[in-house]
Amino acid sequence: MIRKKRNSESKEDVFELSDELNDIEDSQSIEAIREQEEKEVEYVADEALYTPEELESIFDKSPPPVEESPEAGDGAEVNQEAIFSSDKEMDQALDATAARKESQGSDDGVGGQEDIVRTAKLAKQTQEIQRTPYEIQVSDFFDVITPAEKSVCNEQEASVSRLELLGEAMDEQPCRTELLPVSEVYEAFEFSVEPEPPVQEQPVPLDESAYKKAAFKAKALFSKNKAHVDEYLGRTLPERELALEFSFASLKSKKDIESIASTRSIRLLFSSKGKSLTTILKKADEDLCNIARCNLSKSHKLSLLDAYTPPLFEKIQQLISQFEKRPSVHEDTKRLELAEHGVHAIKHAITGYKQLYTELYESSNLIYGPQRGTANRIVCRLIDLLCLEQLLLCALHQPIPTVSVKAVNKLFHVLCCYEPQLIEEEYTSQSWEGLASIKDLYLVYQVMLSFQLNSISGIQHKLLKQYFVKHLGLLRITERKSVGDADEMLWVLSQDHSEAPVLDMPKSAATAAVSGCPSLLIQPNVIFNRIIRDYTQCLAILGEGKRHSCPVLGSVDALQALNLMSVLNWSVCLLLSQSKPQSLSLYDPVKLLAYSDFKDCVAYFAYLYNSQNKDKESREEQDSEKAPVIKKPKASGSQWWSAMEDEESIYLQTDEKKSSIALDVGILMLLVRSNQEQEEVLLVRISRIERIQSGKLSLVAQKLVAKAVAVEVKALSDDAKRVPALVGLQDDKAYLLTTHQTNFHNQQKFGIRFPDKSVVVASVEGLASVSHNLQVLKLA
Repeated sequence: MIRKKRNSESKEDVFELSDELNDIEDSQSIEAIREQEEKEVEYVADEALYTPEELESIFDKSPPPVEESPEAGDGAEVNQEAIFSSDKEMDQALDATAARKESQGSDDGVGGQEDIVRTAKLAKQTQEIQRTPYEIQVSDFFDVITPAEKSVCNEQEASVSRLELLGEAMDEQPCRTELLPVSEVYEAFEFSVEPEPPVQEQPVPLDESAYKKAAFKAKALFSKNKAHVDEYLGRTLPERELALEFSFASLKSKKDIESIASTRSIRLLFSSKGKSLTTILKKADEDLCNIARCNLSKSHKLSLLDAYTPPLFEKIQQLISQFEKRPSVHEDTKRLELAEHGVHAIKHAITGYKQLYTELYESSNLIYGPQRGTANRIVCRLIDLLCLEQLLLCALHQPIPTVSVKAVNKLFHVLCCYEPQLIEEEYTSQSWEGLASIKDLYLVYQVMLSFQLNSISGIQHKLLKQYFVKHLGLLRITERKSVGDADEMLWVLSQDHSEAPVLDMPKSAATAAVSGCPSLLIQPNVIFNRIIRDYTQCLAILGEGKRHSCPVLGSVDALQALNLMSVLNWSVCLLLSQSKPQSLSLYDPVKLLAYSDFKDCVAYFAYLYNSQNKDKESREEQDSEKAPVIKKPKASGSQWWSAMEDEESIYLQTDEKKSSIALDVGILMLLVRSNQEQEEVLLVRISRIERIQSGKLSLVAQKLVAKAVAVEVKALSDDAKRVPALVGLQDDKAYLLTTHQTNFHNQQKFGIRFPDKSVVVASVEGLASVSHNLQVLKLA
């Protein structure tokens, strides 16, 4: 509580007034007056702490004032507790009191004088209070409460506020200023406390070194912000002089297109349950085609493409998984239709993002600068879509379009020139389902272009991608200035190159670099050596039951790892010799019956043996219930064309939609060609497959044996099971064709049971070839 008291000078005036009146009052009366004086002066001083509004509220709570009776007149008794506002009022009160005391007989004496003195003192004290300044002292609200009152307050509930306690204390002692007009109270208690001026801190003087550091920091901060502003406005960005050379068909207006998808319809398409993958991809193909060929605003087209691509990535990944798990295609036109819609949907999405990026790339720096982040996001999504297209086409054994290869090379070259910081930044790649940079995606793209992936079955594509990602760090991009005279091969990549990288020597590569043709050079010798070493280890551990040292190859069977590494090793040999597999374009129709799958081939040879030797067998054995009934398997019903045939291979084409047999890389296939004189039987293995336009399938078949017979193979142990197999002759050498059900190793002996019930013990000399479901062993 803030309390105001009188100063020492005011107290001295009060005591001087008491000395003048000592002759008319005794000592006891004076002591009583002093005590009453101090209490009342202190109380009046306390009231000066309240505002006028608080005084009014206090006055309202005070007892009602004693009104003077109109009949009293001059003889009315004066209230002793009244406060006089002037000397004239005090003199009138003294005269009236003296006259009344004189009229009283028994009351004349000291008592009347005491009343006069008390009245005079109160008036004098009131005037002194109005003229005397007060001191400010801080204390608690409970300082104004007596000990007895404090105990009462402590017993009250905790929810009672301090203002309520203070009000109760003041109500117990009525205010003594009831007769004073409110306007005079305001004037009597108006005061102002001048605030102390704030202390101004003196700045600490900086030494010269600190001042220089602060100035340098401020200048650097200003320069940094200025650089950001200039970069944002495109003032410091380089001029993009390289042309993208993307060609687009003329755009149509929105009125000429039947319907344009909305973000809401896109969400409903991918979130609705019960729709097949074919239905979704078909709708996506239509919508993305309309978006790509419609003349929409940049923001609208970008919002639609951004809404479509994330769920489209997920559906395309499901499609890739389906073809990797079951790559053989036979009598499944729905799957072919599904694949076509998936490829076309990605193609339209790529076209849409190309349009958006071209518009930003070819604009001025003033427009490109503020939208630079959007342009970089678009080009990252565009490269990711191109990589997804490559993965899908490899799973379908379709060739990569030259326009896509050229787009990847052009975009990477442009980013190297104008956005080099974007090359190394990692982001979530939806095509490879993990963190990757544009540089990583570009290197994997070039590797998959260079190796013969059409000679690898879709079943092993997952293992192939894991192997490439594992050894991606072995590929290095070399600057043109660092090209030396080392005897190592380099991949030369041109920005306008639309095919796989060209492998050349450093001197010729440096010569081409001077002319400005190549955009970069890649050193593949390290990864080449790693592939050769892994292939050699696969051969060494074959039949020993050991795991490969490479974690990726060690996670699968030794034959599966050998099958993959044999194709990669063959691809490296082709690259080092700078040769490519032969491709033909002229095919002639041929009368041909084709049987595929190992089981059908064994059944055909068993049927062929029974049909050729049925006259030599007794009729009793033929009619016996124990004799197995062998039926001729179903051949392909499609038309076949042949281009060329040599001692090792035969080039064929067929209509995929009409084919009724399984066709995949590594599958054993039996070909029966009808001549005028006789039928020729040829046992081959599909070594390469490619889906070309117009629904045709191009095959390269590797010749295995010209003559074969169905047999049963059994190990020499008693608990071994009989396994169906084929024994064939080629160039006076015997070969055993079997699946991976039985693992053989060199010098292993086993028994062969022929159709005539004879049993021969043979041994393995070596492995001739292997695929994901077939192994050809050379017999000793």
